[in-house]
Amino acid sequence: MAPATRALFRGDLRADGRMLAHMLQFLVYALARPESMALGLRELGERHAKFGVVAAHYPILRTALLETAEDILGERHTPEVGSAWAATVDTIIDGMLGRTRPAPCS
Repeated sequence: MAPATRALFRGDLRADGRMLAHMLQFLVYALARPESMALGLRELGERHAKFGVVAAHYPILRTALLETAEDILGERHTPEVGSAWAATVDTIIDGMLGRTRPAPCS
């Protein structure tokens, strides 16, 4: 999707995938604790900035995550589910960039 970003991934892509899965699990858990989620996302964004991730990379991340969710869910992916995923991903990105937004669900 974005070959120029490949250089950001210096390690084992499988390990990166596992770390992403763990972070998504944390975020689901943290939805009920917005202050924990905000802190965790801000720290995650700061760590990624040290690796060279810049704001322009986040729309690519957004597209990749939303397309992946749609592919995995298949026929279970409805407009409502897509909207929920988009709101969640937007919350993640805003948090990583140090912007705040209300949690997508209560």
